[in-house]
Amino acid sequence: GTAAVLLAGHTVHLDLDRAAPSPRAHAAARPGRARQPAVPVRPLSARDTLPAALVASAGKKAKGAAGGAYEAAVGERVEVIMVEEGLRGAKYAADVLGRKAGAVHVEHYHLFDEDDESLRLKEWAAAAQVVREPPPPPDGWLSGVRVGQQLEMRHEEGWWPVKVLEAAARRKGASSYLVEAVGYG
Repeated sequence: GTAAVLLAGHTVHLDLDRAAPSPRAHAAARPGRARQPAVPVRPLSARDTLPAALVASAGKKAKGAAGGAYEAAVGERVEVIMVEEGLRGAKYAADVLGRKAGAVHVEHYHLFDEDDESLRLKEWAAAAQVVREPPPPPDGWLSGVRVGQQLEMRHEEGWWPVKVLEAAARRKGASSYLVEAVGYG
């Protein structure tokens, strides 16, 4: 795992040029050079955000959103946008086990049953919480990152929304990004 932490009020530096980031590492990306970042980040798509009404009803029985929800097929690998306190906004990979009106039965890859942590968590999620896994970002996409832009950062096997607070040029064309967790500041 990564040493970067996304907790309430925390801000982290990403260093995509280092093998093992520290909690205060910097993010560096060399233009034109494809590399796997030490702290994976990806662009955030507006289509992968939850309707405000669904977020407001967090903690209640999962209910579908009105129309327009992505209809994942049984057996498909998807991401589930979490609405629970402490996980709100993060996306976790899951397999679709079944469907019913407005809800999708999923089995998570990296979330586990509270009673038996050897079992992957199975739960019903509102259809609006289920989104396609995005394709990998194109080479060089980090060179276009700007202050104020929202990205997703991998933390504890989930993808968490972050906002770029600062971007600074560094050695040999590399860049450094200071990000903050969205909704936890």
